Formats: sequence, structure tokens, C-alpha cells
Amino acid sequence: MQRRTVLKLSGATALTTLFAPRAGPAQHAPTETAVLLTGLETAPEDALLAAMAPFIERDLPLALLVSPAETGAARAAFLRRLVDERPALLEVVPRADAAIRQPAYFQMRAASAARAAVTSLLGTGLPPITEPVTLATPGHGPEPPRLGGLRAAGFRSALLLPTEGSGRMPMECSAAAYCAGLARPAPLAAAPALLDRALTMGGGAPVYLSLAPGLADDDPGAPLRFATGLAAARDRAAIVPALPREIAFRAIPGARRLFGLRIDAPSEGAGAVFESFLSLTDALAEAGLAFTVVTDAPEVAARFDSACPRSPAQDAPPDGDPRQGSSDCVAVAGPADAPPRETGLSLILEESGAVMTRMTGAGQHHLAPSVVLDETTAPDTALGRLSPFADAVIRVPPSAFATRARRNVLTRALTDAAADSTTETRGLRDFAHALRGGDPVYDRLWQTRRMAAEIAPAPLSPAATDAARLMADARKAWQYFERLANPRTGLCDSTVFLAEDGSSIGHDRLTMWDLGSLIFANRAALDLGLIEAEDYLARSGLILGSLERATLSGARLPRSEISTSNPSSGLSDYNACDTGRLLSALRTMAETAELAEPVAALVAGWALADTIRDGQLHSITAGRMQPVFLSHCTHYATRAFGHWGIPAASPYSVMDRDTETDSEMALLYRAAEIGSIGAEPLLSEAVEFGPSPESTVLTRVLFAAQYAAFRETGTPHCVSETPLPYSPWFSYQGLRIDAQGWPFTVRVLSSASRYQTEAYQRENLMISSKAAFLWAAVYPHAYSERLLKLVRERAASAEVGFVTGIFAETGAPTVNYADMNTNGVILQAVRHMLGGRGRPSPREPQSPGSTAR
Repeated sequence: MQRRTVLKLSGATALTTLFAPRAGPAQHAPTETAVLLTGLETAPEDALLAAMAPFIERDLPLALLVSPAETGAARAAFLRRLVDERPALLEVVPRADAAIRQPAYFQMRAASAARAAVTSLLGTGLPPITEPVTLATPGHGPEPPRLGGLRAAGFRSALLLPTEGSGRMPMECSAAAYCAGLARPAPLAAAPALLDRALTMGGGAPVYLSLAPGLADDDPGAPLRFATGLAAARDRAAIVPALPREIAFRAIPGARRLFGLRIDAPSEGAGAVFESFLSLTDALAEAGLAFTVVTDAPEVAARFDSACPRSPAQDAPPDGDPRQGSSDCVAVAGPADAPPRETGLSLILEESGAVMTRMTGAGQHHLAPSVVLDETTAPDTALGRLSPFADAVIRVPPSAFATRARRNVLTRALTDAAADSTTETRGLRDFAHALRGGDPVYDRLWQTRRMAAEIAPAPLSPAATDAARLMADARKAWQYFERLANPRTGLCDSTVFLAEDGSSIGHDRLTMWDLGSLIFANRAALDLGLIEAEDYLARSGLILGSLERATLSGARLPRSEISTSNPSSGLSDYNACDTGRLLSALRTMAETAELAEPVAALVAGWALADTIRDGQLHSITAGRMQPVFLSHCTHYATRAFGHWGIPAASPYSVMDRDTETDSEMALLYRAAEIGSIGAEPLLSEAVEFGPSPESTVLTRVLFAAQYAAFRETGTPHCVSETPLPYSPWFSYQGLRIDAQGWPFTVRVLSSASRYQTEAYQRENLMISSKAAFLWAAVYPHAYSERLLKLVRERAASAEVGFVTGIFAETGAPTVNYADMNTNGVILQAVRHMLGGRGRPSPREPQSPGSTAR
């Protein structure tokens, strides 16, 4: 090390009790101890050298904690010289200011930014052992953070920095990564006492000492005294000085570095080289090594389980083309050659690059070779130089196996490396998936993107949209209301079961959501010519009267549930989401001149604004106000409230990130946090208000998942909330965006274990009748038409409109069991398809979703 003349420091004789032999016969395993130096961005260079030299001279490792954004060029060059000279003793730990407590994709993005920053700081061509694999980040929180996203940027562990008001961080993290909490930096003079206390209280856990050389109150002789004592403790096996990367690798059970193996195929016309390629891949497969072949030749790709083309297909790949089974992957020359995200290509293999793995703002996972085993490289030497702590991508070009001798050397080197118990070789897809931690939300986004061409809306056939056929559907759905309307209140039973003798058993309780569907049904019947204007006004007048009677006198709010025969009786609660549906329906009712004034007076008489607290919708249950923010109905409801001049926040208002992909991922994580998504109210929003950016994203994701499930199983999928013809009588059916396995759920209002099994979920999953019509109305596509045709054929009852749905597993309908919401939504959908006014009114803000923000 240069300038050692500055290190003539005073000798140390007074050491703390830490360095004295401990009493007692018990022998303890030595404690791993890491020393981290902070404040390196601004401390004088002489002070740093003076602090570090005693440790270096005694072979004591040091971790150097630096913030790339605050480190100038001269200090960066200084740090680079240090790690070049002492790669085994020094570990650079970059600091990322973005908190790591965020979903996996945003961890990947933050960690990738940190990787780019530290690469810019230190430059390329570092000794492999010194490639940073530990990230320092603010980490305060009540629970250990999940670290599933760090590895996608090449980091294997994290050091959690204390934040304002926090103490020491937890010493463990969830997911297959390691983290440790740091205390606030202390002067070197305090280090002996700190370590002594940590060893006394730590119970054998690793000890991390965060020290700041050059603090004003530090003693210039402290580094030498501490290093001398630390070396003595090491020599008598009280401690094991270690770097954070070493501690982390030993601490993770079964920890392995991953090798992603890429073999570039020569052309079939390459003669002996191509034959050598086949011999190499045969030998690797026989040895159990996974790999990915890069080729544009369909016949070559067909030979292998994992292949990736060198260029993306411009159109739909023909049968047999390697792109057909590799639509997620492409090999490119460099980062600038990555295709746009619209191609659906999420895995980008670079020929060369400064960073082995990173996540871009387009959501594309880039992999670049850590080493290229070409004809100029000795494979065993090159593989042996790779860091034992870091994952690596190994690229094998044709020149590496152009001769038999080279091929044999290469084969031995690769099989020997894979035989190491701390190394696992994978194909690049599996390699990338492991680095990302298997994030199902990320996978769902890219499933949707890859299916973009397949799920693009297209006009339905004339048979599906024939006006006469749609009018027949409307008349069928209107049967429900003709049969079950109460002539005194204008209300209808919410569900009905037809007995074999022709009698009916109805459920005479109605929610405000149901009542909204009734209002929409009446308006559709008017616009479609099923009833005359006088009938419509009479029905609407009865409903307005019932709503007056359903208003809670004290709270001045509509009841959450009422009796169809006596609207003044029912629950004394208030449901904000259901009221949102009602307000949307009343908006449509008020478009009729004769009804505008009474509707406005009714809504004005409700104390709806009083239920908005902290900008959020609230319901009232058992007299207590409760927030209704994290619900999929809330975004829809806020648009309805907004129309009536009552703004409220939407949980979907998270699409304000740096890139479009970041915004979409933020929305998908929020949707996953809330729970399963179904056709309602996503598609209802489009019919009643026009689609918002948020509902547009979620609609595509849901449609793609349903269509993909149909292609895979042959069973149509079409989920929404729906009544059941038996106990527990109602279910919320939808897509779980973050599901690792079976993604479609059937949730009931009972916690009984029999309702939680996958068998129950599959047996009770339905093709929702109303959802099929909504898809046909909002998202025209051949699959939507298939769903519509199926419901028309199997779900039409003789006397009460359309039944609730068809059981997906058996194809059997809910015979003689129908509900008002299903038939009301079907009438809405038909009205929309035939050009009814299910679109924004002039009084609504023109920007979709603007009232909800």
C-alpha cells in the first residue's frame, strides 16, 4: 500500500477486557466479526490510510461502506486502487438510499440502480472476487424485510442501516438472502468496548462493527490499538474476522452460486464445428448440466429444452420456429439493442456488458456474460477466477469448441465447475427466474404482454351481435323483473329459486348494489323498447320513494340492506361501495328530465360527504366508521361519488412511477394486496363511465389470464362475484394476481376449512353469466364470443331470465337459480352493445378517473 510513512502511530499497550483471555473452562466457537468503515466519501485520504493500514498489515479484512452518489472521481479512483491491491481483504459495500422494504420488482429496480452506480464508481474489470455482492440500505421496520429482488442485480445480502429513531436492526431476513442490522457508526476508539459487549450478549451471532474513522473525537492511536487486539483475539480463536460477503454465504443454508450457461450454436452449414457443438451439448446433458442454446434455426432449437433466438420475430412465429416456444427471450449485441417491451420479450441476453444482471425501466431482465470462454481463454482458469460469492453467466461461442481438443477441455472445465457443491448450473430462463425470486406479479405482467397480439380486441361475429339476437337476450333477462317486481315498492327479490311445481322462493333482502342493478335494468328496458316511458317513470318513482324510506334517519345515509316489501326495515349499517353502485345508477336515472330534480334532492339529502375521512370512503358497521380503501370496488365507487361532487381517493392511484412499466407494476402489486379481481366492477366501470387507465390495465391482465387458462385446460374461465345455489350462498370469484400456483379463487363469507381447499375452489368456480355479457360488450374478442355463446346456450332459464352461471368443471348451469344483479347487468351490457347511452354524460369530468384522484 502506498504512503505507509503516515502510519507511524503510537504503540498500544492498554487494551480492553475484550482482548484478555476469558475466564472459565467453557470453550465457545469463535464469533464471526466484520469491521465496516463508513464516512469514506469525505474523510481525508491520509486519515483513511492511517485507519486502514493496521488492519491490512495484520490480514484483517475491512468492508468499505460508500455512497456512490456522494463519492467524487478522485475518491473513487482511490477506492479502486485499494481493492485492486487487496481484493481478498477489502469489500466495497454500496449504499442504496431507496428503502428495500418494497415489492420484489421495485427491489430489483432499486438494486439495479445501485449496481449501475457502483459500477460507474469503481469501473469495469474489477478482480472477480471484489464484485460487490452486499448492499447497504435503510431497513427499519417491524418485520424482517423480504429480499427476493436483490439477487436480480447481483447482490446476495443486505446490511440494514439504522434510520432516524430506530435502534439496531433485526439480524435475519425472510427469503433466500441474508441480512444483518447495523448500529450507528461509532469512533474507532469505542470499537473494543463495543465488540466486547457484542460478544458478551450476542450468543454466537455474527458481530458487525460500524466504525467511522476520522471523527472529531477519535484518537489517532485507536486504529492500531484495535487492530492489534483484534488480531490477538483472532490468533487465540475468540473471533473469526470476516467480510460481510463471507458471513452471508456461510449463513444461508445450502447457499450456492448459480451459473447460467449459454451455448451459441453455429450454423448447420458449419460442418465439423456444428458436429462439435452437438457433441458438446450431448456431453453436458449427459453430465446433468442445464444450458440455453442461442440459435435462429428452428431445426436446431427443436433439439433442446431451452433455446433463445438472436432476433425477435416481427410477426406471429410459424409452427416449429424457435421463437414460438421462446417468446420471452432474445439475444442481442448490447443493451441498446433490446427490443421494445411491446414485443413481450422480457429476458434479454447481451453478447457483452458491464453488468451481469439488471432490471430495466421497461421491466426487461438483462443478462450479460461474466466470462466468455472463447478460443483465447483457458476455461478452467477463467472459471476458477470467478467469485465464489457471486452468480455468473457463462457464454460459450462456437470458437470455444471449434476443435475436438478445445471441446474436450471445455467440457471438462464446465463439468468440474458444476461438480462443486456450492455451484449449480442452470439454463438462462431458470437462472433468471431464480435471480428474480420467482415474482408471480412480474410473471403475470409479462404473460399479458406476450399475449398482446392474441388478446387484441376484434369485432364479434355478426351472429353474436345481431340486434334481434341481442333483443332476445334482453327480453329473457327482463323476465326476472317482470315476474318479481313488487308493485308497491318497485323493488325485486335479490335471488330466486324456482321449485319443480313452478313456485318460487325469493330472497327479499336487497343491497344498494342490487338496487343499482335494478335501476340500470329499468333504464335499459326503456332504451331497448321493452317498456314505455310512463312505465319507466312509474317504476323509477316507486324506487325513489323506497330509497327515501330506506334512509337512516339519524345518519342520513341509505341503509346497506333493506326489505323489498318494507324499505324502512333492514340493517342499520351503511356500505360505501354498494352506495357507489347506487350513485352511478342514480346518475343514469337523472338523465331523464322528469327525474333529474327528485334524484338530485334525494342525493343531496344524504350526508355522504360526512363519510369521507382523510380523503377516503368509509362505511358504517354497528355504528362504527370503517375505511373502505383497500377494496376493488373503491376505485369504481370513487368515480360515482366524484360525479356527485364528492371526491375521494382511489387505491389504484399509484400509477405515478418513473416508467410505464413501473406504474403498471405498482398497480398490479396494489391489486394483489387488495385480493382477487373479477369482471365486476372492472367492466361495469367501462360500461357506465368509460375505462380509466387503471381499469384498462387490470382488464387486460384478467382477460389474458382467463384466456390462457382456457387454452391450457380447455375449460372456459369467466370469473366475477356470484351467488351460489347452496350454503354459504354467495362467493367472490376472481384472479389472484400474486398466486404462485392455481390463480383462480372462490372466496365465501365463511372461514370453515372445507371452503378453503383447492378442491372446493375448482368444484365451485363458475362461468359467470353477467360477466360473459360484460366481456362481449366491453372487450370484443373470439374468446368473449365463446363465453357469450355458452351462456346463451346453457344459462337461459324458462321463466326468470338467465341463471347466475355455469360450473366450469362440469359445464352444468345453476338450474332454476337466478339473481337480480346478473339479469340487471345483462340488460346493461345489451343496452351498451346496441348503442345505449352507457357512456360519460356531459356533466362528468372528461378525464377518466380524474374525480378519484
